[in-house]
Amino acid sequence: MKNTTPSDIRTWAKANGVAVGNRGRFSHEVQVAYLKAHPALARQIAQEKGFKVGVRGRMASALFESLV
Repeated sequence: MKNTTPSDIRTWAKANGVAVGNRGRFSHEVQVAYLKAHPALARQIAQEKGFKVGVRGRMASALFESLV
């Protein structure tokens, strides 16, 4: 994910009770959960991938799945 380091995701996951290892890749579920917790980042990624999203309001759960 752009402008996000693995360390950022690990720190967020551990602070929110999401099980992650100290090394290696993140599961799809962890990446989706991170994006749901950071909607501004999710919007930026969606726009870069060509999705039409507004600047406010909720985003569909299916959209988060397609961003990772």
